[in-house]
Amino acid sequence: MSKEIFFVPLGKLGKPHRFNGDIKFLPYNIETKISLQNKSIYLGDDLRNIKKYFVEGYNKKRKILKIEGVNSRELAVTFSKKKLFIDREYLPKISDDSYYLIDLIGCDVFEKNNIKVGIVQDVLNLPANDVLVVKKDNKEFLIPIIDDVVKFIDINKKIIKIIILPGLI
Repeated sequence: MSKEIFFVPLGKLGKPHRFNGDIKFLPYNIETKISLQNKSIYLGDDLRNIKKYFVEGYNKKRKILKIEGVNSRELAVTFSKKKLFIDREYLPKISDDSYYLIDLIGCDVFEKNNIKVGIVQDVLNLPANDVLVVKKDNKEFLIPIIDDVVKFIDINKKIIKIIILPGLI
C-alpha cells in the first residue's frame, strides 16, 4: 500500500451517561466486536486534530466508555460529538486477500474504459450499503459498493474498477 492508514475511525461519542463522566459510544459499525477496555483512543473532529486518551472502562453491550480523568457530566459533555479513532493494530487480523473499508481510501477509481473517475476520499457506512466518496477536480461522486457497480478491487495497487450505471454520475 502506498499510504498506510494508522488511525481508524470507529465512531462518535454521544451524550454523557449518568453523572460520573461515562459517555455513550456510537460506533459506525454496530456489529463491531472491538473492545476499547484498557486501550488508548484518539478523539477529535478529524485526523488532523486528535488527542490521545485512555479508556479505563468499557461496557461493550451498552457501548458506554469511561475515559481516564473524565469524572463529571460537565467534563463528559465536552467530548460529545467527537470522532473516536483507534490504532490500526487494534483491528482484528484478516487474511491477505481481505481488506477493511478504510483501506479503500486513496484508491484510484476507473470506469470500464480505464478512464479515471477520481480518488476515494472516504467510505460511508449507510443502511442499504457502503458508499465510496470519490473526488475528481472539484466534483464529488457517491459510488455504492454493490456488485452491479464495483467490479474489481486491487487493494495492493490501490485500484478500483467500476461500471457507471445510468444516473450514477
